[in-house]
Amino acid sequence: MKETTREQNLDLLRIVALAAVMLMHSSADNAIPPATAFGEAVLRAIWAGVTWCVPCFVMISGRFFLDPARRIDVRRIWTKYIPRIAAAFAVWSVVYVLFYRFALARPMGLREMLSQALSGAYHMWYLFLIAGLYMVAPLLRPIAADRRLSAYFLLLFLLMSALTGYGPHLPRVGWAISQALESAHIQLVLGYSGYFLLGWVLAGGTLSRRAERLLYIAGLLCFAFTCLAPSLLPIPEGESPLFYQMYLKPNVILEAAALYAFFARRVPRVPASPRARRVIRLLADLNFGMYLSHVLFLELLAPCVPGVSVFLWLPAQVLITFAASAVLTWLLRRVSALRRIC
Repeated sequence: MKETTREQNLDLLRIVALAAVMLMHSSADNAIPPATAFGEAVLRAIWAGVTWCVPCFVMISGRFFLDPARRIDVRRIWTKYIPRIAAAFAVWSVVYVLFYRFALARPMGLREMLSQALSGAYHMWYLFLIAGLYMVAPLLRPIAADRRLSAYFLLLFLLMSALTGYGPHLPRVGWAISQALESAHIQLVLGYSGYFLLGWVLAGGTLSRRAERLLYIAGLLCFAFTCLAPSLLPIPEGESPLFYQMYLKPNVILEAAALYAFFARRVPRVPASPRARRVIRLLADLNFGMYLSHVLFLELLAPCVPGVSVFLWLPAQVLITFAASAVLTWLLRRVSALRRIC
């Protein structure tokens, strides 16, 4: 999540996205049930309203890794970037195994501990995702360098996300769409590579003002849909309760793209205040370690159920987690041997 080239508008987005991740995890695991059905709907809307967070992280990485002006090749990826991800995963997965077993006293045998160490804590799936995107970055860079190819790739990305996300559930024709998708096996434009490319395209200045305005309108409409759909629309049979909020749904793609475009194109790259620049840079530098460590504090806070509304406890929980993970990461980074993993 940290890059060598500084653009403080994207550093600021990193920080906002990390806070959104913490809010998502807090709302998903909250121990205080809302008192009313309306409260439950609001809580679901809060969770749905921050689903742009992980896509924004991916787009920020794509903005730098697919920049034709940067020297990114296979050798550099496999000698610099992948080893750092692997080292961070290895260390933090062991930390979480020990934390769950001894700090939280969860019953875990040797086999369960080994399985947990190999899979990592629930939020560490992102390390697998970003490592995979780093691996394919050299293949995507020629596409990113060609404006027409980029537009074609992203058009297919949005189209296929709509077809795979909602097409099979359309009345009467859903079965045919599902069968066609299974037969076609179109994988190149599926998954997070579209977000990766989108990060470069939206920040690279190739979007017209009219297209940008349309993107903001579409993003706001999709944001409203994502927040309201869980309470207003039925979940298709056999699907997850998070059906409408999955990261690769077209509504989430458009809302995340709109927010990212706003930060990349409308937020000043250099804040006027030197103090603001220092704070943003510090928190952006701590971002990777804060992401990896924040679940420690969420788990510790989970049993603490104060006698207040969930809507007061959630922001407090996020603020405490944000501050504690920042302090922990800052302390770890004071040790030179640990800087690589946080």
